[in-house]
Amino acid sequence: MSATIVSDKTLDVPYSLSLPAELLVEIFDMCSPLGDDGLDGLSDTTTPLEEANRLAKTYLLQLSQVCSHWHVLVMGTPMLWRILIADTTLWHVAPVSAEKLFELVTVSLDRGGSHPLCLEVAVEDQHGYGSRALDLLARHSRRWRQVVVWSGFSIFQSILPARGNLPLLEKLEITQNGDWMDCDVFEIAPRLTTFTITGWVTSVPVLPWGQIQSFNYRNFEANDLAQALAHLRHDFAPQALCDLTLVAWDIRRPIDLPPVISNLSSLALTLAIDETQGNVLGPILGCLTTRFLSSLSLTGRAQEPPLEWCQRSFIALASRSGLYTTLTTLEINRTSIRDDEVIASLSALPALEQLFLADCVTEPPHIVITDHLLRLLTWPADSTAPLVPRLNFLCLTSVLGFTDDVYWNFVDSRLVPAQWSDLLLEAKIYWLPNCTRTLSDQFLERGAQLDAARELNFTARSDIEYEQ
Repeated sequence: MSATIVSDKTLDVPYSLSLPAELLVEIFDMCSPLGDDGLDGLSDTTTPLEEANRLAKTYLLQLSQVCSHWHVLVMGTPMLWRILIADTTLWHVAPVSAEKLFELVTVSLDRGGSHPLCLEVAVEDQHGYGSRALDLLARHSRRWRQVVVWSGFSIFQSILPARGNLPLLEKLEITQNGDWMDCDVFEIAPRLTTFTITGWVTSVPVLPWGQIQSFNYRNFEANDLAQALAHLRHDFAPQALCDLTLVAWDIRRPIDLPPVISNLSSLALTLAIDETQGNVLGPILGCLTTRFLSSLSLTGRAQEPPLEWCQRSFIALASRSGLYTTLTTLEINRTSIRDDEVIASLSALPALEQLFLADCVTEPPHIVITDHLLRLLTWPADSTAPLVPRLNFLCLTSVLGFTDDVYWNFVDSRLVPAQWSDLLLEAKIYWLPNCTRTLSDQFLERGAQLDAARELNFTARSDIEYEQ
């Protein structure tokens, strides 16, 4: 957010002095440039000059020069210096010396006092700056709260001083090209609950897995599926969420995966395959047992071929894992599943409350969301048992291969049954770029009227993923 500095020289009472110090500090904190106000500052577009200004926190220095009162607040408020973003890959071409950049980092750390730190650091060691910067930051590891590290080299020795000195660390994100098998720096971190690892790795650091509530693993290169899935065996914290993105190219067939038993409550699996790979999802579902799973997402990666669905493996997973009593949320996206297979799967999931389904952007499109499916999701007028009786949320990403009347019959039939636990039916439609038709004004108006009358939470719009 940019700031407009208001001069107080023309006022009878200095304007800055009329505001409480706490409010001024909040305003100062909002003046940080875009990307410097949170852990999203590293970018390939950052210039060496921008890097130097970022380390100097030029915006704070400018604020401190407005008046003596502002100077005292800026320099004496550790919270304003809590975020440190550094890209050492730019330091060898920066407009100031590397020694000056190290000095700027040191000054920022000192001004932050004992306030918890949010760090985002890119390091390389071609010029020796990376390990030195990490060593400097590791001396302040007792203040680390959120840490993002991108590294092109082994950083174990550089951050070794942090081991046993991470009392505040809550979130850790690592992008690394290398092996973390022997890294135990983060093993002792009593508040660590969120961990993300991204890159070309299959192993991860030693972590206090019993605390981890959110584990995100994104591998961008073909890997050993068995080793990647083995991460699900960790004894996670109760109600833990796991998001795995795996590349399954050039996998040797047949795929033989050992059994994996997991205590996760939420699993999101995204797979990238090539056109010749065949069924990879089936063997993965076939090796898993997840007895506490309440949310499951199975997705093919965008711009890749749809995942080949394996109905037998899914039904077997549901049976041995007891998903009929535990699973309340299901997403199936960019797969070759048919509408009758969706129906058979839902028959085994009577506890389901939220359902996300998507057609596939292929040529021709693979249509999952049909009139046949919507008719069977419609609450029966007679006394027969309905499919997924607790359903109160349906999100359809579609080429609109269904008819308006059938869709609204489904909605009308579910408006009252969905209101258990004081909830309204929530219905979302996101249309894909290769739609077979467009939604009429009458269709959209009906949804808007029900939404305005607070009978339905309704959304209809194009799929944002395909908007450019």
